[in-house]
Amino acid sequence: MRRPKSFDCVEMMHEAGRKVSERLRGMTHEERMEYWRRQTEALRREQARLRAEAEARGQAAVAVGDTGATMSTLPTPDETTAEEDAAYLAERMEELAKFEARMRATLEERVAATKA
Repeated sequence: MRRPKSFDCVEMMHEAGRKVSERLRGMTHEERMEYWRRQTEALRREQARLRAEAEARGQAAVAVGDTGATMSTLPTPDETTAEEDAAYLAERMEELAKFEARMRATLEERVAATKA
């Protein structure tokens, strides 16, 4: 007999996505880029802090979250620059904007067709 789930990973990811979408709603492209740049910097600081704590304890791996899982190869802040990260995010945001425009046009065409 299966135990009932106490944790739903997919729901957690969907909820996180909804929260990010809500934060980004109404932001300009530049504001979104700044948001992701700040988030990337915060992540890098947290990774550096976790690495330093692990090294101080003489551990090779860093504990991840509350799960007790470990990752021995977290990306280092030196692997990419903030400018490279921002450029990558800019490309993704541009692709997303184009996709959104195509979807909006398709939706408008369908609405117009139903009214005709």
